[in-house]
Amino acid sequence: ARTRRTSAATDIKMSQSALVVEVAAAESLVGHWRRRHDVAAGRGMPAHITVLFPFRAPAAIAQAELQSLTTVAAHTPRHRFALGAVDAFEEAVFLRPFPDEWFRQLTGQLFATFPDCPPYGGMYPDVVPHLTVAQTAGGEAHAALRLAIESAMSSALPIACEATALSLYISDNGQWNLAQRFPFA
Repeated sequence: ARTRRTSAATDIKMSQSALVVEVAAAESLVGHWRRRHDVAAGRGMPAHITVLFPFRAPAAIAQAELQSLTTVAAHTPRHRFALGAVDAFEEAVFLRPFPDEWFRQLTGQLFATFPDCPPYGGMYPDVVPHLTVAQTAGGEAHAALRLAIESAMSSALPIACEATALSLYISDNGQWNLAQRFPFA
């Protein structure tokens, strides 16, 4: 089974969208790494945990979809969590949120609301919540980068965070832009 997970903005297509929880509290720690090792950062995507990607094509996001997102967010309580461990998939180094069940439930709720938008296109049987720090090609370079990130971040972890809103990002010609935020209850 393939274990590759990436940020919402890895495979840029002409026009797409993503639902994420922005994690501003982590930006000062991960920003440097993301700018160097995650193409999404250079294309406008802030530090985040993806909750549903791909979402709808931007042209297909109408008032009904925005109202549904407003409703889901309004019925979802804010969530305090910590980014407490560096972990890795086959081609990505990431920070794992603890506890992660809130993110799993939010992804499940959004998928139930938009059943035509399976998380990561249905590629993975278990969607693991994560904040991507670096994309890699795998192999020895991946292991070395993971060690460097773990070493650099060990004294700064855990990072206390709070999820306050669901953010809709739209990519147009490869650049990610915030379209709208939907505050949590």
